Amino acid sequence: MVLRLLLAYNGAGFRGFALNPGVRTVAGVLTEALKQALGQEIYLVCAGRTDAGVHAWGQVVSFEVNEVSLREQGTSKPPQLDTAKLRDSINKMVGPEIAVREAVWAADDFDARRSATQRIYRYSIHNHPVANPFIAHTTWHIAAPLDIDAMNQAAQHILGEHDFSSFCRRADGKSLVRRVKKAVWWRSSEVTLEIAASSFCHQMVRSLVGTFTEIGQGKRPPGAMAEILTAQTRQAAPKLAPPQGLILWHVDFF
Repeated sequence: MVLRLLLAYNGAGFRGFALNPGVRTVAGVLTEALKQALGQEIYLVCAGRTDAGVHAWGQVVSFEVNEVSLREQGTSKPPQLDTAKLRDSINKMVGPEIAVREAVWAADDFDARRSATQRIYRYSIHNHPVANPFIAHTTWHIAAPLDIDAMNQAAQHILGEHDFSSFCRRADGKSLVRRVKKAVWWRSSEVTLEIAASSFCHQMVRSLVGTFTEIGQGKRPPGAMAEILTAQTRQAAPKLAPPQGLILWHVDFF
């Protein structure tokens, strides 16, 4: 049986999502809690492997549950395992940094990574002359005014399928071609980017945001985004936005 969890977490205290021996990660903490609750080994699959300091509101993970093991423990008669009680039990162990928003049974062939069709990220900037310490762990503070119109003009250049080598950490010969379906900036209490693609390469969103902010401050024209894409070299876009403003917002599935 496959269980699907919808997660939110504050990434500030973790060295990313993925298991990494010797360091504290979201998957590490969550796996230990699930092992304790279910009494069996758990192997998590996630929709998006967020980096150190990056947050999530709509992360999705899946894992197989051994129903024979549950029966042997006498703790449940699958598939009648109470997922709401499991959710609450896990949250007591991993909260408040991690919250299981929902726990549901999924189809046997569901895989949080392979079944995903689109990931949506948001990046938030506190664009004000004075920093706000109460949101410093979830936003990037930029004091200089940002031109949202110029940033949205630049965003038009990344829509569609492109080689994002200029914005991604090199991945040992793997393709860095990605299809961006949406990229929109808006200003409310914060300046926020929402960007959607079938998948993202390592550091892609943070690198794009670094370039967007240079354009927003008038250091580069909006057309520079197209020139940087064409260059296909990481040296063309060296500025990397800090991790705390980035959040995995939502994942769509088949």
